[in-house]
Amino acid sequence: MTRIIRLKDEFYMNFDNQYLYCGNDKIKKMKGYSLYILEYLCMHPNCYKKISDIRNYLGGETLNENTVRAYISKLINSHYIFKEVIQSQRNAGYKYIGGEAINNFLISNFYIEQLNNFISFTQNTINNYIKAILYCPCKWGPCSYDTIPQNANTCEGIMALILASQNDTYADLINQIIINLAKTHTNSGIKSKSLGAETVVPTSMYLYICKKYGIKNLQEETNNIANYLWDARCDSGWGLYVKNMDNYTNIGCTYWAIMGLDGYTTIPDKEFYAYIRSLFKYRNTYTFGRTIDDVNPRIPFLYSTSMMYIIYMLLSEVDKLFVGSRYNKTKALNYIMQNFDNPFYMVEQEGISGVNLGGTTSVHTVNWNHITIHYSLFAISLAISNGEISPGDTLNILNRVKKIITENSEPSDGRLYWSAPNMTLEKGNRGKMIFPTMHFVMGLSFLRGAINDIINKKDVETDE
Repeated sequence: MTRIIRLKDEFYMNFDNQYLYCGNDKIKKMKGYSLYILEYLCMHPNCYKKISDIRNYLGGETLNENTVRAYISKLINSHYIFKEVIQSQRNAGYKYIGGEAINNFLISNFYIEQLNNFISFTQNTINNYIKAILYCPCKWGPCSYDTIPQNANTCEGIMALILASQNDTYADLINQIIINLAKTHTNSGIKSKSLGAETVVPTSMYLYICKKYGIKNLQEETNNIANYLWDARCDSGWGLYVKNMDNYTNIGCTYWAIMGLDGYTTIPDKEFYAYIRSLFKYRNTYTFGRTIDDVNPRIPFLYSTSMMYIIYMLLSEVDKLFVGSRYNKTKALNYIMQNFDNPFYMVEQEGISGVNLGGTTSVHTVNWNHITIHYSLFAISLAISNGEISPGDTLNILNRVKKIITENSEPSDGRLYWSAPNMTLEKGNRGKMIFPTMHFVMGLSFLRGAINDIINKKDVETDE
């Protein structure tokens, strides 16, 4: 657990990385005896500690009292904030009179202040991302100036609007786009326009949207599509097409199939969740490559590791007991938390199989531009909601997300575009890639939802 204490106002001390902060800015590196003395006094707030007490804490016989006084003086004079929070009295000693340790209090005032600051910081960003999405002439193609929508990109745009709580604001637009998609599907799903066949990702996204948005007049049709998609599963998940892909499954398509099918009552819960359990096959798995069987590889994929964490979190506590040691969610979460802002993963691409069908299934692998940040932030938001990330680590994550926004958002005409991944198609006459913006909106919306839940819980407890 990260050890952070609020000193006063916007000043706080992170004892793990040993920095004094003002807001999000590092002010001063603390080290040596000055740091240890500060930590000791903070551990015993509003309580005078004599020179002999501090001396014993620092090592006793190796230091004399005059040396200890010198270190205390050095601490107090190292920054004016320490003069305000450390009080001295002749013969009584020194005591810390500042704020509380925020990592020990989930709903401390300082913690809630920082969460509210994050919500305020990201709100304008979300609004500008939405402007960038809506600015596109069609709803939607891969790039901002496309005039012909693609089914998967269209679904991504709708999901971004819905997850960003824009349902009411753009209800007419969302309804019309869903109607247009409904006109294009077959009994087996939504076709990829570029491949000319029903594929798993747009089909699953369409099912997810209809479920999330509550489209009742399409219920019979979506149930039929859901059943067809469910029957297309293999032992290790789904592949590119809505058909049995046998050895050509991948985690990306499997993830979307499960997210799309979850909640459809035509699929028995017992059978559905038993299938999810079966995907976690190998003992002590926590990271993944492209497939269910590519476990703990030398260089894991962040998108698939995040996806499998999200899938695991769909299970009930009883189902998780069935999985047992076959999946180590703690290691998985730590990997996601460590790497979600790693530039190496921000341009991560997933290799999918199944591009050519032909008379006999002729399959080869291609790169699919996958937006890892969506899934890593979704996984982190689930962990925050589940109480598996400490307040101190949560604040660290939020500050890193702010940094991501600042460094990867590209302003243009009063709008923001998510500028990663940096692919050559962005620089063409079709404009900027728009689906990275959609996916970042989705991931950021999940994270904001988890943070708002903590704030609302604080409000409820305050009222009581």
